Amino acid sequence: MAAKVEYRGGIPELRKTGLTVADAFPEYLSVSSPGFSFKSYKIPYERMTDISLVPEGAKKKNYVLNIEYSSNDFQSCIILTGKEVSSLYASLQEARRKFFQRHPDKVIISPESSSPTLDVSTEIEKLFNLKEKGIITEEEFSTKKTQLLGIE
Repeated sequence: MAAKVEYRGGIPELRKTGLTVADAFPEYLSVSSPGFSFKSYKIPYERMTDISLVPEGAKKKNYVLNIEYSSNDFQSCIILTGKEVSSLYASLQEARRKFFQRHPDKVIISPESSSPTLDVSTEIEKLFNLKEKGIITEEEFSTKKTQLLGIE
């Protein structure tokens, strides 16, 4: 699902911040360059080391999506905000889950080690927090939890 979000930085090749489009494809996340260029930057899921959706501001109605990734032994963090960032987060989590199911031989590259870092309990906790904040429904939470636990 393509999401219109505000790109705040984190990709050295995309220097201009502003309104952009991010999309979770089957193998990677694509972030299109803001402005007049049609350039996009692709981040393979196995290069992502952490993804978090955190509230921004005192009223906590806005959210910031932080995507930490490794590229050529360089750690970076993409920062995205906007009304559609929560749905992008959900799409990204689902696309990554399916990617790692299709490619069990691939592991998430971790800055500390080369062992897998997809922590099911952490992902469930993140989903629970989204449910508590009213971003996702009880049904969506239960479905995702079942998928993460592999008891579909």
